[in-house]
Amino acid sequence: MAENGRLHYLAYGSNLHPLRLTQRVPSARLLDTVRLKGYQLHFNKRGRDSSAKCNLVPSKKAQDHSFTALYQIDKRHKMLLDQVEGCGQGYQDVELEIEYRSTKISCFTYFAQQSHLDTTLQPYHWYKNLVVHGARYLDFPSSYIQSFCNVASITDPDTDRNRTMQQLIMQIKDFSPEKHQQNRSGLWQ
Repeated sequence: MAENGRLHYLAYGSNLHPLRLTQRVPSARLLDTVRLKGYQLHFNKRGRDSSAKCNLVPSKKAQDHSFTALYQIDKRHKMLLDQVEGCGQGYQDVELEIEYRSTKISCFTYFAQQSHLDTTLQPYHWYKNLVVHGARYLDFPSSYIQSFCNVASITDPDTDRNRTMQQLIMQIKDFSPEKHQQNRSGLWQ
């Protein structure tokens, strides 16, 4: 998992977009997108704010998959990500072996802890929008993006947090690949 003091992180949900992730983990560098076989993305994790957050859920169906973003982060910054993700307090970090450019590599991601699963919750509008804009930026298939758009969401009652997140979404909308100095391959074309 560690390579020259750097770790591979498999991002999904609200961490898909590089602007969002680099605000949380300054060393994050987008490597590519990865189609993760045998997993589905659900909004079934109870967040600290009592709304639904994303979770990667193993599937028994061979045709199921989830689209993710592969980042590299400085090993010293993992604790920053653990902290914002609530590692040990809702999410647990897990190590996965994935295929990337015809090579097996080890990476980490986060799965919801059993104690924090709740299928009755809905995400806040801003959270769902972070997921949608990240997926669009990474050129995920339109049907996959549409599945997020179809998820029912609710207004965040915390007006300060809602305003802050809306400002972030505006920054993400203004974010262009030309401004982002990283090479992404068109996996979904």
